[in-house]
Amino acid sequence: MVTGWIVFASRGGEYAHVEVGLIRPDGAEERYLHFDVPGQVSWQASPVFSDGERMILHSVEDEKTWEHTSVSHLWVYNMRTCALTEIATRERPADFMPPAALLPDQERIIINPIIRGKQCVMTMNLDGSDQEFVTRPEDGFTYCIAPSPDWTRLAFHVAEAPNYHVVVTNLDGSGRTVVARHTDHLYFGPQWSSDGEWLLFQDCHSPTDPEHFRADLCIARPDGSEMRLVTEGQSHWFGAAYGTPESRASARTRASDRGQGRRGDTIRTPRTTTISTATTSRNRHGEAVRSVSSSPSRETSVPSLRSSSGYGTSAPCGRGTDRRSRSAALRSDSLPGSG
Repeated sequence: MVTGWIVFASRGGEYAHVEVGLIRPDGAEERYLHFDVPGQVSWQASPVFSDGERMILHSVEDEKTWEHTSVSHLWVYNMRTCALTEIATRERPADFMPPAALLPDQERIIINPIIRGKQCVMTMNLDGSDQEFVTRPEDGFTYCIAPSPDWTRLAFHVAEAPNYHVVVTNLDGSGRTVVARHTDHLYFGPQWSSDGEWLLFQDCHSPTDPEHFRADLCIARPDGSEMRLVTEGQSHWFGAAYGTPESRASARTRASDRGQGRRGDTIRTPRTTTISTATTSRNRHGEAVRSVSSSPSRETSVPSLRSSSGYGTSAPCGRGTDRRSRSAALRSDSLPGSG
């Protein structure tokens, strides 16, 4: 019998107003964590320690995180005792420094701070000491960090010219390798196969899709070789709705002039048995709105990826609610299996 908890993010009406939720794998005992900490408007869960009792939380003081001026804090929360302890207070490298992963020794953490307007990758002790750069501001705006299964390498994308590109480095930042980069292709969100031999990532044709609605899935070796498409026709739903209404409308006109605008896109979800068809309409502000209908389909073959479900074994202290607006389970690579 499974006795663990799934940790997930629940977003309210505001873009960055997030709560930490927990639920049993069978859907029972849904609850949310609330903390009496002044000034913190949003909370998210990150890595869970191997003891199954503690997890790292990230809180922010300002919901406008996209402006890169928010002040954030890191905490260790004990699900058994309900104790909340702030960490990473020594020599803070930045005001905003979300966590990315807990290293296997459970004493160091990978963080993603914004320094001089650029998101960087760093490792440090849990108290904030002994900081080491993996990427620096001059290396570009870097995020979506994915550790390799053996924890010797990191994959991420860099949001810089000529377009978003996928990079792999060693854990100390050495051995930097560009896996995929092209002016007309936005490569996004790399993930490792379970054996560390492949990377899977999205490929959006951003010059003709400035909203970043559609993409294909690609795989490549970590050295950039053997890159190939898993899907075709930009059939995967990226769904970012990027840019302002004015810039999106201008680019839509350019795409339409080239005969590249589409209104009924087929979206295939990898490793599922569902095909979804998305249709674009416009709201009163001229912004694109997507409606999706689904139908059964055969499974798409892609390399096996690491599990993204988060399980903890201790009983949390949050109260149960009847809320249903919750997102997918948060990724945590160090979560223990449930008993």
